[in-house]
Amino acid sequence: MSSFRTNTRCLPAPPAQYSLRFYPLHSQPCSWHVDNEYVPGSEGDCNRPLCCRKYADSPLTPKRAAATWGDYKCDSPIKLGQDLLKHVPKVANPNFTILTGDIPPHDIWLQNKDSVVAVEEIAYSTMQAGLSSKVYPTVGNHEAGPTKYVIGHWGYLCHTFKLWGFAGSK
Repeated sequence: MSSFRTNTRCLPAPPAQYSLRFYPLHSQPCSWHVDNEYVPGSEGDCNRPLCCRKYADSPLTPKRAAATWGDYKCDSPIKLGQDLLKHVPKVANPNFTILTGDIPPHDIWLQNKDSVVAVEEIAYSTMQAGLSSKVYPTVGNHEAGPTKYVIGHWGYLCHTFKLWGFAGSK
């Protein structure tokens, strides 16, 4: 008969002076997909892959105006993240924050490395300015190009490492 037990009674008790506590903030239970082109009041129910932007042929009076903090047919406006961050100190005091990627908007036909890096830097600086804790970004499936193709795209990983503050990252 094996002495291995699957219950916690076989585990040693933690030391009495054990005081290491982590209070992380997971910044997004879902993908943020920040859209710097989001315009409140623009068409929220368009016939394009991405709405809530001003296009050359946008109607003067929208069928459904995009709300200030977002619309379910659109990616997120920066204001949504900014206002969310204002609320965090009221409900949490995290030691650190994990931003789990998927920052760029869904306009994949317009994306390149420079546009993705620019959107990420705005998102990370917005989070860092809005929180008192260190923000640790990770790579999602929209941080590389082509979208969802992360393996082999070390430039994006190096960019993320630079945001973490690793010396020597380019």
